[in-house]
Amino acid sequence: MFEYAKVTLLSMTPNPDQLIERAGRISHKSEHKIKEGSAEKFIKKYALKLGHESILEHANVTFLIKNISRVSSHQVVRHRLASYTQVSQRVVDPSGYIIPPKLLGVDRDYYSRSVERSINHASTIEGLGGLQEDVRYLWPNAISTELIMTINFRSLRNMFKERLSKGAQWEIKTLVCCMYLILRDKTCCFDDEIDLWVNAHSLLLNEYNIMIDVDETNDFAYGYYIGGE
Repeated sequence: MFEYAKVTLLSMTPNPDQLIERAGRISHKSEHKIKEGSAEKFIKKYALKLGHESILEHANVTFLIKNISRVSSHQVVRHRLASYTQVSQRVVDPSGYIIPPKLLGVDRDYYSRSVERSINHASTIEGLGGLQEDVRYLWPNAISTELIMTINFRSLRNMFKERLSKGAQWEIKTLVCCMYLILRDKTCCFDDEIDLWVNAHSLLLNEYNIMIDVDETNDFAYGYYIGGE
């Protein structure tokens, strides 16, 4: 089974919805209206419907992201405000590479030989005395990587909007689908983006044979290829 974009939840602001409500109400000194169950109604009205999203920045989440290509990680790190720590190619050798799903049944062998040839050429040059920080220039963007991302809820909403859209590339769409699936039952802050997720997941399944699954007990999700090899 070919897996794509395994995402694990490492940490999240405790009781994020309650914190966001408290932050929103302090501006008008209406904290006395806080009661059990009031956070969801408050967030959906003021943040999601009326667009007062600055209060969402008080909550954040940290994900461990594995099994994505450098192509996808370059797209991920464009999203701000967020913090990233990624595996360094300067000191860590390649440990695998990503095969696009539409190449698995068509040009898989040729693709794999091309990627492996580049990696082997880099190793040869390193064996002749080249520094890894230099030979990594030969490594293809297909090489898999991993990183830790910490992002606030407002920025994550923007990421969902852009990367669950029809025009987003399949790999980062898979990654963001995993993030959404992990968070959907933990906060109401992304409830209005459920249609984006449904459409994105349907596209991945129908056009790329990629299914998204979640382990709610261990807080991780991943995409995997269900088509024939």
